[in-house]
Amino acid sequence: MNRFKSYMQDFGIAAVCAVLLALVYVSDSHAAEVLVDWDWPATYCPKPGQTVGDPLPLADIQAAEIYISEATIPSSGQACSDPADVPPTGTILATASAPTSELAIDLPCGKQYFFRMRIQAANLWSNLSNEGLTFVSCGRPEVPVLIQLTT
Repeated sequence: MNRFKSYMQDFGIAAVCAVLLALVYVSDSHAAEVLVDWDWPATYCPKPGQTVGDPLPLADIQAAEIYISEATIPSSGQACSDPADVPPTGTILATASAPTSELAIDLPCGKQYFFRMRIQAANLWSNLSNEGLTFVSCGRPEVPVLIQLTT
């Protein structure tokens, strides 16, 4: 009986260690929700000879892509320059569609993120938007469950 009791005590300690390791692993991959919102463009880029582009109805928007990176995302910085900005590689990509103008995205916490967006209308892609920036902080962990071992 003493041998069984000793084995169970050892097993209980191992189980507590396993639970703590699992808690550490889960907290390492903790994600937080970031709400990204934007305004849809109201016009196309001006055609040659125009100072203001034609109206752009929401129904004409075919796709929207949001690029997310831990480093700044380069762009031309000009709304209507040719050729259009090349989408960045090595980024997190989220998609959206009109008329929705916000998207909740889960991202690993403890990091700073840069955001840019582009849209497609009339089978052409826009340049990249202005750059957004946020730091995703990690929430405090909940109170642990106390595991008691009795002998």
